[in-house]
Amino acid sequence: NQTLGGGSTSKDVWIDLAYGTYTGVTNTSMTAGKMVNPYYAVEKSYLIYDGDFRPEGVALGWTDASKMFFALANYTWIESDSSTAGADGDRSYGIPGVQLGVNLIPLAGTTLTAAVGYIDVPTEGRPAIYDGKFQGNSSVTPVVDGPAFYEYNYEVANASVAFGFTAFDLPLSVYGDYIQNQDADDLNTGYMAGIRLGSAKKKASWQVAYQYQELEADATLGEMTDSDFA
Repeated sequence: NQTLGGGSTSKDVWIDLAYGTYTGVTNTSMTAGKMVNPYYAVEKSYLIYDGDFRPEGVALGWTDASKMFFALANYTWIESDSSTAGADGDRSYGIPGVQLGVNLIPLAGTTLTAAVGYIDVPTEGRPAIYDGKFQGNSSVTPVVDGPAFYEYNYEVANASVAFGFTAFDLPLSVYGDYIQNQDADDLNTGYMAGIRLGSAKKKASWQVAYQYQELEADATLGEMTDSDFA
């Protein structure tokens, strides 16, 4: 879409996704570019990542032949082309991350998915990533009338679980997600718990769900997490 009246100026181009995936190794995929977030999030939990967050970097994923176990290792940048350097002179925000998970069938007609992960966002001593705003994260101003910097890194440990079974001839899922920032001493945790009945994926299908979430100020990087929960 382009609104008329631009005076024949150059037009902006917005790129949502631009990536390539190599699957030449059995049960393994390697993706590079601006991609759909490969990190598993239980019931699309937004505790760490907003649903439309599009990481840029490389991701290596593995799933065993039985689809029971899965693993992810990735390295992405949230601000790879910034012109503003942090206190250490580094202009990029490299984010390494790992995740391990398992899919189980504990009883007939049930499913259990559990995953643990860890991401490391090295923000301490760096200016706000976007528009001078820290999005609720703690900041410090070392010099009077000087620039503000992030007070903490976001070394986020994550654990999630989802248990599924059938009730009233409909799929029922009970799930939870938990995170903790290992670098902050206070206001450093977040959790989400919910229940969903049904699955609205096909015509004439429906679902109803209830979800509760609490996310403290320094549990994760505010720039990446859901900005408009509820």
